[in-house]
Order: sequence, then C-alpha cells, then structure tokens
Amino acid sequence: AKAKAKAPAKPAAPVRRRLNGKQKAPLWYRARASRAGNRRAPKSKNCPLEVKVMLYPKDRATGVGRSVTPARADQVADVKNVLKTLQTEAREMTLEQVTRTLFEIRKQFVKRPPRARKETSTSSGKRKLTAEERSANAKERTKLFKERKLGLFRDYQLSGELAAITGSRIMTATDVMKAVWRHIHAKGIQNYRRIQPDAALAAVVGRKDIDITQLPGKVWSHMI
Repeated sequence: AKAKAKAPAKPAAPVRRRLNGKQKAPLWYRARASRAGNRRAPKSKNCPLEVKVMLYPKDRATGVGRSVTPARADQVADVKNVLKTLQTEAREMTLEQVTRTLFEIRKQFVKRPPRARKETSTSSGKRKLTAEERSANAKERTKLFKERKLGLFRDYQLSGELAAITGSRIMTATDVMKAVWRHIHAKGIQNYRRIQPDAALAAVVGRKDIDITQLPGKVWSHMI
C-alpha cells in the first residue's frame, strides 16, 4: 500500500509572554502606542518657587487649581499672601474675573529683568554705516578705480582676433564685453543660451557652439 503524503505543517503560533499574569503586548504595538502618545507622560517635578492655590468661583460647581511661580525666591511669601486674599475674594467672582486677576498677579511677580540690547556698533568699536553711507562710499570707490584704472577699469591689451571685433587693441574689461555682445546681437548668432560663432567670433571662442556662461572665459584668454 502506498504511504499517504503528509500534510504541510502549520506555522507555529507566535509565542506571547505573560507579565504579572497578564498577556504582554508585542513590541511593535508598544512602540506604536508610545509614538502615538498613548502612554502617560511622566510627571514633571514641581518648581520649588511655585505657589499653588485652590479657588472656588461662584459660577463653578467645583474648585479650580491655579499656581503662580515668582521670578525670585524672596517673592514667595508675598505671592502666598496675595493668593490667600484672592482665595477669599474668588467666592464672589466669576471664573473670567479670577483669570484676569491671576494674569495681573503673574505680571507683577513673574516679570524678569529685560535683556541687554545688542549694540549696533561693530566689534572694532566703529559705528555701523547706514545704507545711504554705504552707497556713497561705493560710488567714491568706483570713481577712484576709474581715475587710477584699477580692477575692471584697468586697460587690457587685446589680441589681434579680439581687436577685429572690438575695433581697438587697448580697452577695459567692461568695454570689451560690451563690444563682444554688440557684435553677437548685430550678427544674430545667439539662440537662447547658445551662441553660434561666425567667422570673426570663431577666431576667439572656437567654431563649436558655446553656452553664454562660457563666453567670458573664452574672451579673457585673449586679454593681457
């Protein structure tokens, strides 16, 4: 007789541990519950300066607990006396009136000294310049650079290929770029961000199409 084929074994049921006689939830469930905030947060320690009081407004059937934390330790006794007086007067007040009175008490005792304002002067002790003064200084510096031919206003000697486009062998860097762009617009050799060099510009930047961001580097290689 042929032997019967064995049925596939069923997967074993997950083992659940018991803690103090109760079934313990899986770790993944406990982690999810913790992230969701289902666990009760641990109680924070009370501030040693905090003064608590129980108030009984006339429009509430039960009392309400409130507290005031003064800024300094020497104010604790004064806060206790004020809250004791408020506890007696609160029986003839509404909850809204009690809340407003507590707000004024906190403003009186919780007020801290104002922070020191930052000085507007720099670390070297000099006064910080305004926008108008910085603009005036920049204009004076630009005028000085033009007179002394410094920086971008310095005269450069151009190669023969570049001089054929600009029309001069000695020019400043800004004038050279202006002349090159005038040539590009006059010939209509710009296609969006690509420049398709003609015969004159190909001697400077090469025959292949270039991006407009590559143009200054190509031109500067022909300036001394």
